[in-house]
Amino acid sequence: MPPSTKATSTPKLTPTPTAPLSVKLYLTNPGSGDTMSSLVLAMTTSYPTGSTLPNYDTDRDAEVGLLLLRGTGVDDADPTR
Repeated sequence: MPPSTKATSTPKLTPTPTAPLSVKLYLTNPGSGDTMSSLVLAMTTSYPTGSTLPNYDTDRDAEVGLLLLRGTGVDDADPTR
């Protein structure tokens, strides 16, 4: 009798969702005031004490905060994405 040619399917793994964080996280700046952009900005659980939001990317634009653009994937080489 010939070997079976029936295709077998591989079960698909479903990722287990993680529980939402029970703390609030805030973006923090390694310096103080306006700074040039950085590939990595830390998060903290401490509520911001400043009355104004600094510009975290003075080398990209003049707006406060950090400009983020929609990326094209995990290996996107553009640091603004």
